[in-house]
Amino acid sequence: MTMDQVKSSSPAVLYFVKTDCGSNSEAVPLVQALYEANKDSGKFYVVMNADEDEAAKWSQDHKTTFPIISDPNKEIIKKYGVQFSQTGIWVDSDLKEVKRFPGYGKKTLEDINKTIAGKGAPAKVDLSAAPESGLG
Repeated sequence: MTMDQVKSSSPAVLYFVKTDCGSNSEAVPLVQALYEANKDSGKFYVVMNADEDEAAKWSQDHKTTFPIISDPNKEIIKKYGVQFSQTGIWVDSDLKEVKRFPGYGKKTLEDINKTIAGKGAPAKVDLSAAPESGLG
């Protein structure tokens, strides 16, 4: 997956996940549920600090199906100034940041879900396991 593919389907949410983040065990299942509920929109991508092979292994180990943009040199991470894992960024069709969603707390994930829906009804996502506030 590349940023050019994201641009062709923009606006979209880029969700940043560090491969060895301690919050992955709690956050990743919630991010996967969010993706599953919105996968037909084509507006949700995970950016990861790993090469394609590492990202594929990580995805298999964590049983995820969301599209991963490999960023082993952290060029995308630096471009958006992301300092923490579990950060979402809504980008427009020029890949410019429109809104930032920090962490993986219930409100943050609900806000991402509503943003992906745009003017339509948000997808039904079970976020009952989400913490009130969760930072990566």
